[in-house]
Formats: sequence, structure tokens, C-alpha cells
Amino acid sequence: MADELAAREAALRAWKADVQRYVLQPLASEGLTRDGSFMQIARSVAAGGECLSHKVGAVLVRDDAVLAIGRLGTPHGVTPCPDGGCPACASGQHMGLLCVCVHAEAQALLTAARLGIALQGSTCYVTGKPCLECLKGLLHAGVARVVYATVRPWHDAYWRTYDELVRAHGGMRLEQLVP
Repeated sequence: MADELAAREAALRAWKADVQRYVLQPLASEGLTRDGSFMQIARSVAAGGECLSHKVGAVLVRDDAVLAIGRLGTPHGVTPCPDGGCPACASGQHMGLLCVCVHAEAQALLTAARLGIALQGSTCYVTGKPCLECLKGLLHAGVARVVYATVRPWHDAYWRTYDELVRAHGGMRLEQLVP
């Protein structure tokens, strides 16, 4: 058991070093900030998303290490959207209760939980401003900062509730990354 744990930890350290060497440093050398580099990773994750309606990606990071990723798509183990796993994608009715897709932020949170990764003090980079449900999950998990690229066009009452929740929490920072 101890040998297996040591091997896993060594593999994780090697992977983190590879992310730093092959992903973050080249992106930074192209003029991207640290936030821009992680947002670029979120965009790459989004591109691989399964949902036929939207492409959203999320990356949870702490101490310059990627902790978990998530993309909009069906739950773990469920048939992917392109193969008929989501009734909304199969029918073309993407707004409604038929959708079984898990939001990118929720998928990243759930992956971290499944793998036993603590998220206290982490940052979530996400290609779209999180919905209220995902925001609540990020707050509950202890995510300290959310950096998003785009804002969804929801009604004013929704954003007022959203802003009140963030203000009430007090500890989380929400920032839009403007290119």
C-alpha cells in the first residue's frame, strides 16, 4: 500500500512538472499572464466537451498546479452526448429539464471529490461565468477565486441574487479575464 501511494505521488509530481514545462511556460512565453495561461487550458478542455449545444471548460488550480478539470457533458460513466446519452442533445432542445449534462465547474468539483483532492484556497478558471448552482458548489468547496472569460445573458434578478451570495460569503473573489 505504501509503495502504491509513493508511486502515485511520484507520478503526480512528474505530471505537474510536465504541465509546468510544456503547458504553462510556453504559454507564458507567448505573452499570456498566469491567469491567461490557465484560461487557455480551460478553453482547451472546453473544446473537448461532449455537449452538442455549448462548450464550457473549467480548471481548478492551487499553487500553480492543476488539481482537476471539467467540461460540459454527461456524468462519468454515462453515454456521451454525441452517442445519445443526453436527451436534450439528442432532441436539439437544450433549454429544459431533459438535459443530463453536468456543468464544467461541477464536473471539476466532483472529480476532485472522487479523487480526494482538497480545494480550499484554490482558483477556478472557467470559460463562462458560473451559474448560481455551480457558484454555490465552488463556495462550499472552499474555492477562493473564480476567473471567468464570458458572461451568460441571464436576467437582472438572477445576477442580483448571484451578487448577494458572493457578497454574503465575503471570501471568494470573482474576476472576469479581459483579453
